[in-house]
Amino acid sequence: MKYQIKEELSAISSLIELESEELVVLDKVEFVLQPKEKLRLDMQREIRQLVAAETDVTDAVLIKYQNFEKLGDKLYLVRAEKTVFGIEPFKSGSISESCHILLKLLKIMENYHRHRIVLGGVSEGLLVRNNGGTVLVQDPLVLNYLSRSLSDARYLIENVPEVIAGSKWDQKSDIFSWGVLAYRLLTNTDPFQAETKEERITRIVRMNIAEPKDVCPKISNELNRLILNALSKDPSNRPNSERLIAELTTLIENNCYEVSDAEAEVYQKTAVSNLKKQKFQENLWWWFKKYGIIVLIVLAVLITGYFLAFGAKGKPIITKQTKPLEVVRIYFDGVKAIDAPLLAEAAPNVKNSYEVLVSNIHVNNTVRRSVDFDKAALTLIDVEDLVIKPLEESPQLVRYQVDYRLKIIFTEKIEYTAKREELVLKPFRGIWRIAEIKPISENTWVEKRELEPEKQEEQQE
Repeated sequence: MKYQIKEELSAISSLIELESEELVVLDKVEFVLQPKEKLRLDMQREIRQLVAAETDVTDAVLIKYQNFEKLGDKLYLVRAEKTVFGIEPFKSGSISESCHILLKLLKIMENYHRHRIVLGGVSEGLLVRNNGGTVLVQDPLVLNYLSRSLSDARYLIENVPEVIAGSKWDQKSDIFSWGVLAYRLLTNTDPFQAETKEERITRIVRMNIAEPKDVCPKISNELNRLILNALSKDPSNRPNSERLIAELTTLIENNCYEVSDAEAEVYQKTAVSNLKKQKFQENLWWWFKKYGIIVLIVLAVLITGYFLAFGAKGKPIITKQTKPLEVVRIYFDGVKAIDAPLLAEAAPNVKNSYEVLVSNIHVNNTVRRSVDFDKAALTLIDVEDLVIKPLEESPQLVRYQVDYRLKIIFTEKIEYTAKREELVLKPFRGIWRIAEIKPISENTWVEKRELEPEKQEEQQE
């Protein structure tokens, strides 16, 4: 394309005369990486489609573009309007000016929404000043489309909670984006300041931010509430653009957007206290996110140990009416149920009892549950082919020979132990208990555990 630069309107804008003698204004756009020609042409086609979709949207402070061109080695957006003026990046000013700018932006947003067009967010980069100092808004659809490729980070659109959760960007998402911009313009701070992208996303999802008034005490309570409503985590609680326009217009007309210096100074102490409280809550949350699992595991072990040591003992299972043979069966039921208190009731402090084994497995399973492990990762116990043979029976002593196979099911293996033992029972205060366990024979072997098909696939992955 042949052209001649007629006038440099600003560092960004130039008045160009084309070969056809038509005068156009071009606004330069800087990219992180200059797109190759094929990509530029694809971007040009996309921008033309966006321009066509917003033909009916007009506003006195809206700078609309009609094309995306390359002149020399620079890339430019071609303005649709005939007004000749240069533009410069916007720098935020007073609370009063920021409120008027935010109102302008809301009216443009409402205009797009009325035409059922979702902006995809607003950013500080959209705001520019012309040569006369008037704040204007660049074409949001075009600039938002280019935003991720531009070198100026002010064009980047902040993500919103519902989109992070998987929902589509809609008009209520535009409102949240406006709320983020309002927060930044009025406080000169970033509500989601973070060191990493992941931490920033977490802060957006949690929405535990400092209130604008705590950051800038000059902001009125009414304006503070209006911004927080726009930043509601739940989209259904956010006002629409029409309602925000009405509320912000009322605040501006009644000069209710900021308080006096004296009022701000009085609130300063409360603001400092609120900021400290908010920072403490954030630090506590991040500490728990980092160390919470460890804390839960330790607590699970301590609580389990407490109940095993001191017992959450309810009504005793074994009473004076319980026969010796029933005591033996209760003992093995406790083994299968991984119930250490039940074992302790049937065989208190008896050598060769399974109480320690059962206690350890119970603690291990409790820890696994606390970190949301799959049920297949829990250790299970079974007692197979139990045979109880009486050897001796008297009012003071009962002996049994027991044969059984202990089966311990781990994640990837099953351990079997075939045992023969002699159990000696004696009455303690009129209640039969196992007083002694004498090992006679033992044979142990291990088999590989066959996993369910879906679990095998998970392991292979």
